[in-house]
Amino acid sequence: MKKIHILLISIIFIFVACLEKKPVKKIVTNIPPVVVQIDSSVSNPLETKELKLLIKNHMNTYFLMKGEDKGLEFELLNLYAKDRGLTIKIELIPTLDGINDTILAKKAHMVASSLMIPEDTLGPFLMTDYIYKTDDVLVRRKESQGLDEIKNVDLYAIVEGPYAEAYARHHHKHEKFNIIGGKGHDTKQSLIVDVAEGRKDYTVSDKMEAELMKVFYPNLEVSEVLIPDLGVAFAVHPKLVALRNDFNEWLSENRAKSDFQWTIHKYKSMAKDISTALIIDTPKKNKHRISKYDELTKKHADEIGWDWHLLSALIHQESRFNQNCTSFAGALGLMQVMPRTGMAHGASSPSALFNPTTNVMAGTRFLDWIETNFFNDSTITKDEKVKFILASYNAGPGHVQDAQRLAVKYGLDPAIWKDNVEKMLLAKTHAKYFRDPVCRYGYCRGNETVKYVSNILYYYDHYTSYIE
Repeated sequence: MKKIHILLISIIFIFVACLEKKPVKKIVTNIPPVVVQIDSSVSNPLETKELKLLIKNHMNTYFLMKGEDKGLEFELLNLYAKDRGLTIKIELIPTLDGINDTILAKKAHMVASSLMIPEDTLGPFLMTDYIYKTDDVLVRRKESQGLDEIKNVDLYAIVEGPYAEAYARHHHKHEKFNIIGGKGHDTKQSLIVDVAEGRKDYTVSDKMEAELMKVFYPNLEVSEVLIPDLGVAFAVHPKLVALRNDFNEWLSENRAKSDFQWTIHKYKSMAKDISTALIIDTPKKNKHRISKYDELTKKHADEIGWDWHLLSALIHQESRFNQNCTSFAGALGLMQVMPRTGMAHGASSPSALFNPTTNVMAGTRFLDWIETNFFNDSTITKDEKVKFILASYNAGPGHVQDAQRLAVKYGLDPAIWKDNVEKMLLAKTHAKYFRDPVCRYGYCRGNETVKYVSNILYYYDHYTSYIE
């Protein structure tokens, strides 16, 4: 027994000595241990032609915009599914904590959530080859000390589930940081907001998301790269080696193709496109005309009972009166009508939406559809309803209704836009709110929608003041 004690003590001393020679950066998380039992009865989607995808609401993964499915990773996977004749069945997940058990218990085939490819194999997952690459950047306020100056500061990060240890290892080389895991309902965006508003000093994010948030918080600095070219991949059920191999084969064949590259390009340029669209472009003080489309705008505004100045203000915001305008999300023409929406409201084809007459007809019919079917509570005044309709035209009525339900829950007025429903739409960028049971439509880029409504009301005020 004495020999055993001596042996144990020796082992402990050796272990401690190793730790002293190679200090490991601590990462603060609240992740419970996961016990994995592999379920071998999962179906093969290459045979059933139905692929079950677990995915998080996030700008890089999946969100609803004007009633249509968007998100870089979702759209790239959709290219694969279309090529292989697969139908994608989506199930939203709130977090990656416990994802080992979740993917097995739900018999899901793949997981998408901006998963970086770890240096070592983690858990039972199979990982695909990288689908795209991004830089991990330091996010700080411009007046804060830069990367070359800081030492031993807290770096807040989203480090979920089995990827927490991988994240710590990736950032271990940066001895300047104490990595602190986000808590509860934190998301990368909420941590960036905390930094922008002074509640935290440093966080980390992928470059695309950081640049988008800088559009709304110009006081941020997001140019310092911590880890370049991080590969982002999908996780695959451990029994679906054939699916992983087939997807990797498809990736190898399609990465250089135009539709794959265009999908990545439009999301990487999203921050610039949104920034340009949301900049106030004050119209000239012309007393006689807003644009060459005035007669068309008057005709269709009159058909739905709208002030033509307001409809012109919406068109100004959407396209700057450019009939050939196309957004990163695929919206077309003067009123930036989504193809599926346009087809539902009178357009014969997506390309027909570049015709001003067809576009304004479809766009105003869509506005009328929103007005007829939503926000008909008698407590909502006509002026307030207009703001709800404008917000719905940008984000979809579902997100605005979510914001109304949140307003009720948090003691605000669901019939008032300013500082009430507007405030809750802004809140829908944060997981605490978009994961709330009263929300049915998940994550929303509320910052963009609130600025969108504000801009249109500014243009409307201008046109009613100067146009005879």
